Amino acid sequence: MANNLLRVLAMVALLLGTGQTAYGALAAVSPGVDPVNGYPVWYQDTNGRAVELCLDPANCLFDPVVPGNLFSEQIGFGGEAFYWSAEATIDGVGGDAGSSALLVLALEAAFLNEDPAPGEQILFGRIRVRVDVPAGTPVGTWTIDHPFGQLVFNNVSPGVRAINFTEDIGCFSAPCDFSLALTSNVGPLLAALSPAPPAGFLGDGATPSTIEPGPNGSLFRIRGPGGIDQFTPLFVVQGRLFDGVLATPLSIQRATYARTNPGSVDVFATSVPGASVSVSSLPLIPQTAMADDGTGRFFAHIQVADSSTLQGRVVTVSADDGVNQASALLRELVDLVKVTKAVFNLSSSTLIVEASSSDKATPPPNLSAGTLGTLLDGRLVVTSLAAPPPFVTVTSSAGGSDTASVEVVSETLTILTARRRIGGRLVVTGTSTIPAPGNTIAIHLGDGSGPVIGTTEVDSLGNFRFDQRGIPRSLRPAARGGQITAVSSFGTSASVVLPFP
Repeated sequence: MANNLLRVLAMVALLLGTGQTAYGALAAVSPGVDPVNGYPVWYQDTNGRAVELCLDPANCLFDPVVPGNLFSEQIGFGGEAFYWSAEATIDGVGGDAGSSALLVLALEAAFLNEDPAPGEQILFGRIRVRVDVPAGTPVGTWTIDHPFGQLVFNNVSPGVRAINFTEDIGCFSAPCDFSLALTSNVGPLLAALSPAPPAGFLGDGATPSTIEPGPNGSLFRIRGPGGIDQFTPLFVVQGRLFDGVLATPLSIQRATYARTNPGSVDVFATSVPGASVSVSSLPLIPQTAMADDGTGRFFAHIQVADSSTLQGRVVTVSADDGVNQASALLRELVDLVKVTKAVFNLSSSTLIVEASSSDKATPPPNLSAGTLGTLLDGRLVVTSLAAPPPFVTVTSSAGGSDTASVEVVSETLTILTARRRIGGRLVVTGTSTIPAPGNTIAIHLGDGSGPVIGTTEVDSLGNFRFDQRGIPRSLRPAARGGQITAVSSFGTSASVVLPFP
């Protein structure tokens, strides 16, 4: 679908020389959306006629499913589909066999960035007119009549698509306010007359038919300079009458996997209390009933002996409340990412991020904190950071993500004593203003970039004591003049030269 801004600018440019009389007769939209595709269940016109998305392959025109697009496979169509449309064509404009005129009237469902994606649904009423004006036709005024109104184009010169008008009125940003389409100039929702439409439909989407009259009649008529006056009563109509059957409400809150031994899958969903909800991914995961807490929350924990194919596997969650039509949603399994630490230390201008993934395969998924960097062994340290972000999001290459607020701390780390004893024993004591839990002190040989001799924990009172015997000679600081550095989990460091004090 064309960029919305370009569409609007093109329409405005045409309207500078255009007059329009239109009616518009859409009256209501369903209060909720379909749980599978995210669009309104129905639209209704002022005559009380209601239509649903027209997705019957035999009687509806819509973009085919996009291969590999999971959401497109779930909803059953591609970039666009229609609640209703009517198209008419006039061939041989002005007696020129190569010139034609096109009218499109539609209530259309599409996506913000063209490819189907949840949360990017847009919807609008469309009126489109395209007319080829044959060479030699005087520059002048053209009047276009259609069932919903009249358009007047002034100072039109000859050319292919000399008249190229599109009016789209509705919502073009996410989340979509679907009621905006009611303000379009499309409506009422007209049905084919002869031939008559199939039962339950307003047309078959293929056969030119006469139609019910709208506020401005039932013809597509063009009138232009030189006595041009042509019309057609034939339209190709599509539209499916809303049958009153709603889909069982269903939403997937989470679908994650763990690759351990054995592997497991956890699925969380909501539906109608008491509904029959199940999850499957054949042949690995047979259809498994999900537990119901009685309030509409459903859960399943499934152990999987062979976890090698869990990453990226698609599961199907189905719900049937016994009253409405059954619903089914597709979801790709992702790993469960947990941010366990997101701390900015004012004392060292250091941001520390720690996170884990439920995928314990070798090698594990990559964990990234976006522009901040990639986590190494579940940890990222960003130094010399003048201003921390308010939140940190860690995303896994296996699809999972987690967001945590950044905690701001200020730590003072002090070494009280440091002595090398006989036999390679090193004893270091000190304090931190950030007590337990979760503050590990690493003792480095030399400065903070040197090898780690060992670690200890800060206790609940803010004290720490490192006492290690038998330190390898390569890690032993000199008893006199040797430097050690203590580095906390929050990036604060303190260095002394032995013996100290």
